Amino acid sequence: MRSAIDAAAAHVGTIEAASREATASRSGDEAEVTLTYEGIRDDSVRAERHVMKLVREGGRWRVVSDRVTRSCREGRGHQEFTPEPCL
Repeated sequence: MRSAIDAAAAHVGTIEAASREATASRSGDEAEVTLTYEGIRDDSVRAERHVMKLVREGGRWRVVSDRVTRSCREGRGHQEFTPEPCL
């Protein structure tokens, strides 16, 4: 499962954050990976979550979808993870 998480992280790129949590599930040649970045170095976004679906083709994992949600800093918008932008 590690290679699916690595492929998902490479897709997202570098996000400067205090921590990153990764979870994954797999069924055959399909996987779902969730990456949550907490303590993002941004004045409005507190955390960002990517829920990605991946497929394995030719021994390599490829991201086929990436649903991004954010949680805002207090006073900068919503506190739950939603696709809505922070203020």
